[in-house]
Amino acid sequence: MRGVGFDGDLATILPYRAADLPVIRPKSAIGIKGQVDVQADLEGTKYKLAIEVLLEMVFGDSSPLYQQWYDEGLVDDSFAADYIAGRTFNYATISGDADDPSAMSDAVAAVIARGADQPALTAERFERILQAALGKYYMSLNSLEQTANQLSSQSFTGLNAFEVVDALKSLTLEDVKAAAVSFFDVDAVSVFHVRPEAKA
Repeated sequence: MRGVGFDGDLATILPYRAADLPVIRPKSAIGIKGQVDVQADLEGTKYKLAIEVLLEMVFGDSSPLYQQWYDEGLVDDSFAADYIAGRTFNYATISGDADDPSAMSDAVAAVIARGADQPALTAERFERILQAALGKYYMSLNSLEQTANQLSSQSFTGLNAFEVVDALKSLTLEDVKAAAVSFFDVDAVSVFHVRPEAKA
């Protein structure tokens, strides 16, 4: 059931925009609009975690795809994938500097078009990414600032830190693949390119 104010309407998407700005290198950003209402509960938290693991498995800097694109010069170490979920929206951004921003966004869109049919979604890779995510979460508890931020954000969800860890531990590869089916949709993609301004 969709929450009040949630907009999963794909008709609002601008498929492509570009701007000339004072930058040194061109930039490419690919957005994916979420079509599932992510509620502030255990189920919503688990879905959010599944999307984050999905993006790391497919686009993370340890993925075969990233290594291939890096070797080909399609992306550099600025390439990153992030996921944001709010009460009325959720989306992912896959972005970075690129000598050929169109080639980069086309490559990312082609991956998204495959949905859950991703070579990187293997059981072995899933276990590595899951353990890394758990380690990162536990390490964050050593930071007073990050712990305070986590407690503050969780006050809006009704979940405590231990329940978030439990949600992450209960995540399966099938959960990640199901998230890919619902989230990876080329019709939900918006591309934005930043080009260097022409010199006078």
